[in-house]
This record gives sequence, C-alpha cells and structure tokens, in this order.
Amino acid sequence: MNPPALDQSSRLVVASVVSLSLLYSTASGLLFTSVMPAGAFGFTYARAAIAALSDVVVLIVAILVFTPIRIRALLRVSGLNQPILRPLVWFLLVFSPVSALALLLSQSIPSVSPEEIAWLAIGSPFVEEVFYRGLAVGLLVVVCGWRWWIACVWPAIFFALAHLWQGGDVVSVAGVTAITLLGGLFFGWLFVRWQFNLWPAILAHIGMNLLWNIFALGESAIGGLTGNIIRAITVLLAIVATLRMTSKGHRSVNKVL
Repeated sequence: MNPPALDQSSRLVVASVVSLSLLYSTASGLLFTSVMPAGAFGFTYARAAIAALSDVVVLIVAILVFTPIRIRALLRVSGLNQPILRPLVWFLLVFSPVSALALLLSQSIPSVSPEEIAWLAIGSPFVEEVFYRGLAVGLLVVVCGWRWWIACVWPAIFFALAHLWQGGDVVSVAGVTAITLLGGLFFGWLFVRWQFNLWPAILAHIGMNLLWNIFALGESAIGGLTGNIIRAITVLLAIVATLRMTSKGHRSVNKVL
C-alpha cells in the first residue's frame, strides 16, 4: 500500500536533508583526500570514487533515518527503476552523429587509460546523476513539491561548486562554474522531461564525458573551440530528440510513493 503524501513539516525535513547532503558533497572530495592515500586499493581514482559514493550513502541514510520515505519509494523517486530501452535509442540518435563529428574535427587521445574511461567517463557521471539529479531533484520535485526549475538549479549550484578544483585561476574557475552549472541544469531538465526516468541524464553525461576522454576537446570542463561546438551540437540534438520523444508533465507524489 502506498503511504500518504507527506505533510508540510515532513517536506521541509526532506528539503533540509537534501540541502545538507548537497553541502556535504562540496567537501567530501577534500575530506577523503586528507584521509586516504593516492591510488588506494590499486585504483588511481579510488579517493574520488569513494567520496562520490559517500555523497549518495549520506543522502540515502539521512532520508531513511529522518523521514518516513522508505528505500523502495526512494528508488522510484530516483528514476533508476524506469525503462532504459527508449533512452538507449535516444542516446544512439544523439551521440552517433556527434561522435562522427568529433572524429572528423579532432584527434583522439592516445594516452587515455582504462581507469580514466572506467571512472571519469562512466563511473563518475553515473554516480553524479544518481546523487544530483535522481535523488536530489527527484526528492525536491516529487516529494517536496518544488517547481522543477528551482529543484534543478539548487543541486546544480552545488554540482558546480564541487567542480571548482578544475579551474587554476579566477577566469577558469568562473568558466568551470558556469559550464558545470549549465550542465547540471541540462541534465536536470532531461530527468524531469523524461518523466523522472534518470537514464537519459545518465547516458548523456556518460556520452559527453566519453567524448572528452577519447578526443582532444579540452583539458577541463571549459573545453576549446572545437569542444564547445561539439558540446553545443550535442545539447541541441539532445533537446530536439527529447522534445520529439517525450511529453510534458511529471508524476505526482502519490504515484511515486
């Protein structure tokens, strides 16, 4: 049986838990850097992976402890239990031409390692989308009743702050912040527009990171001229394909919980 929709005070608790967990995510990387050696467990990105996973764990545990939401409802809110077939078709429609364009306009990176592909291109985008979009945006919209764009902006701000390390000076920090903030909004819009199916956002994030790790499109999120042209085309194709394959509206709290 579905539990009743949460009252106003419970929604406030959920929003507070989400916000505090987002704040933790901006410091978790530094926290694990200070207590774990580089290359722990024989994996170059072990610290980053554990820090990112801790963001998810902290949010899930806090929700389960301080709110009436249970794990099955949390899974439904996150969108991970949604069908993946149509998102895969959408992914191929968007990234097949973009990949061909990247191959035509840029050079591949000869020194890319399996670890970089495993974490930077696949693992990190997956975990980030689960945390920042599936859990954070999902809870704020479906459970707390926030407007979707506000619920996307709020986690996107913390998502951007968590990527400040990519900038080496004021200008590059501002550039990284702007790009990651816009990226967070884009992935959040995909999540909401696809009826809270998280797979399009996950696939889009992985696809873009794969391009950045396979081709010489830029050393950071800012990217070069070619990288930004390809990024703009990717976003445009993704938006057009999404609008053609989806309809407006989102699920209510009663349908999810």
